Amino acid sequence: MRFTKKKMIAALAMQVALATLSYADTIRVHAILAAMSDGSDAPTVTPEQIREALRLANDVYKTANVEFIFDPASDVATIPSDLLSQDCTLSPAADLNAPMGTPPACPLPPNPNNDERTRVAQMYPGKLVVYFAQGKTPVWDAGAGHWVMGGGGNWSNHVDPFVRFGPSAPGLTLAHEIGHYLHLVHTFPAPDAAVYDISHLNDAGGKKGVRSFIVDSVASNNRAQALDIFDQDLSICNSAPTVRCVTDTPPDPGPQLFSNEGRDPCNAAQGTLPFDVRWPDGSVASLTFAPDRENIMNYWDKTCRGQPARITPGQAAGVRDALENQNRAHLIASKVLYSAVWEPNDRGTRRAIGWAFADFVPRFDTEIADGRHVVHMQAYDVGGGQIRWDAVWELGNRRTTRALGWAFTDIVPRFDAEIAAGRHLVHMQAYDLGGGQIRWDAVWESGGNGTTRALGWAFNDIVPRFDEEIAAGRHLVHMQAYDLGGGQIRWDAVWESGGNGTTRALGWALQDLSGRFAQETAAGHHLVHLQAYDLGGGQIRYDAVWEAGDRGTSGVMGWGFNDFVSRNEQETAIGRRLVHQQAYDVGAGQIRYDGIWENNPDGVIQSRILRESIYRFADRFNEETRLGRHVVYMQAVVGR
Repeated sequence: MRFTKKKMIAALAMQVALATLSYADTIRVHAILAAMSDGSDAPTVTPEQIREALRLANDVYKTANVEFIFDPASDVATIPSDLLSQDCTLSPAADLNAPMGTPPACPLPPNPNNDERTRVAQMYPGKLVVYFAQGKTPVWDAGAGHWVMGGGGNWSNHVDPFVRFGPSAPGLTLAHEIGHYLHLVHTFPAPDAAVYDISHLNDAGGKKGVRSFIVDSVASNNRAQALDIFDQDLSICNSAPTVRCVTDTPPDPGPQLFSNEGRDPCNAAQGTLPFDVRWPDGSVASLTFAPDRENIMNYWDKTCRGQPARITPGQAAGVRDALENQNRAHLIASKVLYSAVWEPNDRGTRRAIGWAFADFVPRFDTEIADGRHVVHMQAYDVGGGQIRWDAVWELGNRRTTRALGWAFTDIVPRFDAEIAAGRHLVHMQAYDLGGGQIRWDAVWESGGNGTTRALGWAFNDIVPRFDEEIAAGRHLVHMQAYDLGGGQIRWDAVWESGGNGTTRALGWALQDLSGRFAQETAAGHHLVHLQAYDLGGGQIRYDAVWEAGDRGTSGVMGWGFNDFVSRNEQETAIGRRLVHQQAYDVGAGQIRYDGIWENNPDGVIQSRILRESIYRFADRFNEETRLGRHVVYMQAVVGR
């Protein structure tokens, strides 16, 4: 059956609250595509290939309660730089004609390439930065008989604040390199290659094989654990104290040994390799290799047997230790995250992001004096009752008045005074300074719109009051639910004259609101208000308000980041635009997203940035303003 655009829109309208809620710690990934400064050696990897690689990585690391998140629209940067592109910067005196055994030296330490990669990676706080680059370094060209600058391999470690990958599609290998970044090491050993070749059981080609390696390395009192020398993530713990010991990965000699001994690395029936070792005293030990071929930290083919790549519980514990106690803790730490959506048309925008009260108040008054009006404002707690403010102003003198940080006993008469003076509300927010000290911000503009209000009402009171206002021919223009402390939810609401066919749902659970949303959409209504809030202990409830008028509404509620980004791309592809978005904490810093889309008959092109740190967000906001766009949605949320 052909799935037409009309049928797709109908299907999307019903897909509310159908995403699976997971409670993994999210790790944001940022990709940097590093060509040379002249544009050569440009990486060929695409954002979609990066996203697919991270989907594979999520399957691997789910046992560590980790989810990698990525937005192709804002998590890819192209930075031409010789230092970022190459693994080695040769000195002017470097000799590419040196003998094969004497490669031209790369400075280490200090290493200007790594130093620059570290500097740039630190510009993306809270993110796992992956460089895609040729990574050129000296390699021996046997045909030419001298050294050339050739592509380096993928690499990462538990120290550097980045992963360095090659220039093309990463596939499952990215999960392997991320493992090193998260303090996992190879499951197989790396003996001195000048002496040992462990791809053979016996000595060959002038090098010692597996049997000799065991005899040379295992003391007589440790013969029962002879194969432990092939278990690198067990033995390395003695030399790398920040790397957690892993005891549940089996000894692993690598796939080449199996191939050289006549076994097919992809044959499930040939998963073991028994062999004997004769000790110097003449005794013989019977040993067997039985490696975990699908473990992400080895070099076996992870796809040919049809089984999923994985990590062990011990490796998962190592990842958790890196995130909770070691140098990767910044990835899951609580932080303020900013999101915004812009649309075309220059409106003379100015913005303030993360301002303290003493600075924000005079700034607001300056903007009013300059003939601007506020189109967005939010107060939020950055920790310990430290409230910060965001605001966006646009050109147009609307005789604005404001109240910032007012207590309840003051804001109530002030609100009534503004109504009496013929003004109407355009912004209001209640927020907690800490310990249940609620304060209010409010902004009014000139024009009496028949305003009525309810401030600080309990649920049993606001429900009938809302219905009374609808019956009196008024419609909602503002509503907010907030916690006074201990799950005591209160509501503010403001109505104005005009019956718009309003319907409402207050305090509904997610699954109930899903069905209700579908009913309202089918009845030809569109959403005008949606808020999620926590009753306490992660009990999320929703308020929603609809008005008459079919706008082809569809929506999602409670979705994870990756699902939300993909859904937004899907909606955009069929000619729809985002009209509402909310991010909120469902408990322990776990952020979830609601989104509402409507038909986009004018073909408005939106740009976005989601869940970004303050300085990267501020830079992006400035760029969007420079390009002549104005903000239509903006939010700061605190989460992990």
